[in-house]
Amino acid sequence: MEKNKKEGEREGVAQACELVWQLRGEAGLRQVQGAKAGLAHCSGGFVAQDTGASTVIILKR
Repeated sequence: MEKNKKEGEREGVAQACELVWQLRGEAGLRQVQGAKAGLAHCSGGFVAQDTGASTVIILKR
């Protein structure tokens, strides 16, 4: 199934939230013990058969 634009936007927000929860030690069963930094990457859209947009977020305690 093809993702629509809103689903892609929510995916990026969910990744950012997960980074914050991990760094705060609030991720429950998904928690990575001793997490000090996190990286999330999202890309989407196409321009001439190549990725049209890409974002990277790096968070650190």
